[in-house]
Amino acid sequence: MEWPWPQKTDRFHPIATAAANNNETEVFAILRVAPGTEKQELSDIALKYGAKHGHISLVKTLLRRTNARVCPETAAPELRQLHAEHTGFFGSPVTALHLAVKNKHYETVRVLLNSRRYLPFVSWYPRAGYWMSAIFVAVENGDLEMVRLMLDNGVDVNYAFRCLDCQRRAFKLLADCKHCGWMEWQSMKTVREREPMNSFIRGKTALDVAAERGQAQIAELLLACGAKREACVKFSPLMAAAEHGHAAVIRALLKADRGFDVDELLVEEIYPLSLAVEHNHRETVETLLAAGARVANGMVNPTGVLFKATIREDLSLTQLLLKHAPDGFHPEVMDRALAEAAKTGNAPLFNTLMDYALDKVKEPIDYSSPLVQAAQSGHANMVQRMIVTWTVTGSVRSFQIRHAICLAGRYGHDDVIHRLLDWDESAENRPMYLLSALYGAIYGGRLSTVQKLATLGADLHGILPLRQTTTGIEYPHTLLHYELRHTLHAAAYYNRPDIVQYLLKQGAEVNQRGPLSYTALHHASKHGHTEVVKVLLDHGAAVNLRDESWGWTPLHAAASQGSSHVIELLLEHGADVGMLAGENGARTPLYEAAYGGNQRAFEILAEAGAEDSAELRKLLRIAISEKENW
Repeated sequence: MEWPWPQKTDRFHPIATAAANNNETEVFAILRVAPGTEKQELSDIALKYGAKHGHISLVKTLLRRTNARVCPETAAPELRQLHAEHTGFFGSPVTALHLAVKNKHYETVRVLLNSRRYLPFVSWYPRAGYWMSAIFVAVENGDLEMVRLMLDNGVDVNYAFRCLDCQRRAFKLLADCKHCGWMEWQSMKTVREREPMNSFIRGKTALDVAAERGQAQIAELLLACGAKREACVKFSPLMAAAEHGHAAVIRALLKADRGFDVDELLVEEIYPLSLAVEHNHRETVETLLAAGARVANGMVNPTGVLFKATIREDLSLTQLLLKHAPDGFHPEVMDRALAEAAKTGNAPLFNTLMDYALDKVKEPIDYSSPLVQAAQSGHANMVQRMIVTWTVTGSVRSFQIRHAICLAGRYGHDDVIHRLLDWDESAENRPMYLLSALYGAIYGGRLSTVQKLATLGADLHGILPLRQTTTGIEYPHTLLHYELRHTLHAAAYYNRPDIVQYLLKQGAEVNQRGPLSYTALHHASKHGHTEVVKVLLDHGAAVNLRDESWGWTPLHAAASQGSSHVIELLLEHGADVGMLAGENGARTPLYEAAYGGNQRAFEILAEAGAEDSAELRKLLRIAISEKENW
């Protein structure tokens, strides 16, 4: 919809300039010659700019001699944006009252409030109350006297602002408006089924704004004038004050006894204390705790206050929270907090949490996550304290050691490996622990750790048991696909040429087959690991050895992935370009290159003497086209 010209560009109209300069004669001269269709809007513009500059005489004359309205009938997008720039609230028109309030023209505001005019609308379309939203401007500016003046002259202390965006989407899905906080509603039936309608059809009140902006004196005035918790948005003033760190506002809200609960909870388990901790408002936290806020209330909440304080690595705040939780936190909450402290390596924080857990928490704590985090981060002292404290034995302990020691090997934390090996000294389990650490070190490319594990007795050519492998990475200690159960295969797969070299020097069988009869050269060729392929070929890897499932040679594997450098290496070492593979025994390396859409690999194989054909060229074009479209 196109708005009328004078309103869309009102600040450039001559009548706006005349009103701003308090030129009453020129204002009425323009109104006398204006067409009847524009007279109303021009009167509104004159009133707005007269009020903006505090020209009380002009404002009174316009209200007496014209139909100028405090609230215009419509609001152009430009005006709503201008209001947002002035007040931070989208949607409401920039009325004469808003501008007078913003510029602190008290007498002008008094006159406008006593002469307010607005058009009647149907009850569910609450534009009639727009003029009341000017109180938000006064609250934002911290103008206590202006707020008192407006309340004394008819502004409803519990007026809830709803922006135009909300009103125009009034029958859509339930949602919180990001501009005014109004809960939209889908239909009358839906609202009645869930809860009373007025709990949805509401927006921000002046008390909400005062809490957000930290205007404690204004909040006290609003509460004294009858502001209620029920009139506010779901994210209450108490939560807003806690989030922004306004302790004085919190004290005013709780003192007024208007239904504010220090432990009130949103559906996402967000509550005042958690907001204050998350945003590191120490004074606000102390205020809430002094008012009786519960720190440990039995909730297993990963976003709870203790976890948030631990994330911030704030030792004093953590100690304050622990001091106000005499009955202890839930074990799972302690587990999450300890894991975060172990992850960051904050020893004082970790020790504080451990001391509290041993003294106050009655139920046993599962140290799995903290142990893994400490092992991964290389904090040996933390690992030592947990394994001394944790009383698990048998298969549970064995699982935890394998889990943690694999990560310690992956990141090259030799001290942690020694501590974990000392936790279970049984000769039966030690080889498995060493093998888990060895596979972790191979995965992480830690040659020095591999060598140290060899001195500790690790079997460099050991095979990882099937129960410790997986097709994914569900747990950090089960990093390997069951096809990579051999150490040499794992090193080749993860492109660790130095470790491959070391294992071969220590006697690894270069052509050893895995469960699917792949060799290390198959793995390295398929993934394009050129350096690993060179090492394997230098140690006599069989270049034409087939796997027993599909009959693939390393050349088939390299061609399928388009590894041109590997293909050239294999051809230099005598790879046969004509070997057949596949379910029907008809797939050559050239076919694999064409099927994979690998142009360069196809050309190299064709130049090396592979049997080319028009059908293969067509297959190559189709595969390339599909890759481009994908």
